Amino acid sequence: MQVLRIIGAFAIATFVARQLGADGKGGLALLQQTPSIMALVMGFGFAGVNVYFVGSGKKKPAEALGDSLLISIVGALLGIPLSFAVMWAIPAIRAFSPLLVLISALVVPVSVLTAQVAGILVAVGRPERQARAQSVAMAINVAVVAVLYLQMRLSVGAAVVSTLLSSLVALTLMLVWLNERPVFSGWRGRIAAAGAYARKRYFTDVASMLEMRVDIVMLGVFSTTVVTGVYSVAVSVAELLWFVPRAAETPLLSRFLHEKPATGAELVAISVRLTVLLEIMMLAVAAVLLKPAVTFVFGLAFSGVPLLFWILVPGVVANGLTGPVASYLTSQGHQYPALSAISVGANIAMNAALIPVMGGAGAALASSITYAVGGVWLFWKFATLTGTPVSAMFVPRAGDVRVLLGRGADVGRAGAGR
Repeated sequence: MQVLRIIGAFAIATFVARQLGADGKGGLALLQQTPSIMALVMGFGFAGVNVYFVGSGKKKPAEALGDSLLISIVGALLGIPLSFAVMWAIPAIRAFSPLLVLISALVVPVSVLTAQVAGILVAVGRPERQARAQSVAMAINVAVVAVLYLQMRLSVGAAVVSTLLSSLVALTLMLVWLNERPVFSGWRGRIAAAGAYARKRYFTDVASMLEMRVDIVMLGVFSTTVVTGVYSVAVSVAELLWFVPRAAETPLLSRFLHEKPATGAELVAISVRLTVLLEIMMLAVAAVLLKPAVTFVFGLAFSGVPLLFWILVPGVVANGLTGPVASYLTSQGHQYPALSAISVGANIAMNAALIPVMGGAGAALASSITYAVGGVWLFWKFATLTGTPVSAMFVPRAGDVRVLLGRGADVGRAGAGR
């Protein structure tokens, strides 16, 4: 279902780009990125709290729902005006009406509560319900945008409203399928008790989101919506290289938690080796088809996408390949908030320096460098902690697929047969 949502998001981007051009695509990207960042900030890390506390029995689902509703109210009271203020401070967004910017900001509390409820559904063993709700909402969003596109009535405002309404649909379905009456009594003690756990991941999650999305916002500050639109399409295409290795991150984390450290380290090496081979194949296809495909799908206004894509590739591939590494390190209790802070700071500084001079290429270069450096550091840390040679992670070997899909005990036999 995650693949379907990615396809849906790509379809919406295509409709907007073809009918509204780079200017409209850039405006929509700016109106969506800032609230998404603000929603993560206003969630205060409690989506992960619900997964752990409800799953371990430390909270009842009804209590977690009550706490989540209170947090979403804070998200509305603080997140909406903050999101509006940040967006209105971006020069490229001031071409839109204040009402449209406000409507865009309304998604903040909806996204906060959706993430919280999704965490509860995962904790009670119904993760397919939250995935289904989001898929239904995406299908509705795609259908609405497609109809408006065919009627030649699509606009940035219509796309923003459609996204907000589809988000409400997803939230409503999750609440119906959760089928719990919220309990508010004792919320102060519960939130205080969960605060320490929430802080463990909060800063790292926010920093990771900023590192991945702040380039779009800074293009709005230092450039135009046209440049932002072209760049946003390049990012969407490049992120397919990131999604492939990251798609297995959650199931791998679950497996690492139940494996011996040595077995988990070998599984990481196998995962990375297989992903390297897949990435090489995808890049070979991109080398042949990217330029004509972009022109055909998005139009001549997006002819600058291939250059930006290839600038982004080294960093996106390096960062994507660290998915299994990050899962393993997390399963062993290793978190590196300082790395996230340095990466975000360097990303913002380089964007501020390079965008005024190089435009979208400057944003791509800044992001690619920080992604790549962070990825290399994580590989080095993994190799240091586990004793795994770096070379063992980048050359595919016979039997890798069988071992990865089979039992952890098979790892040692596969290693002995090399």
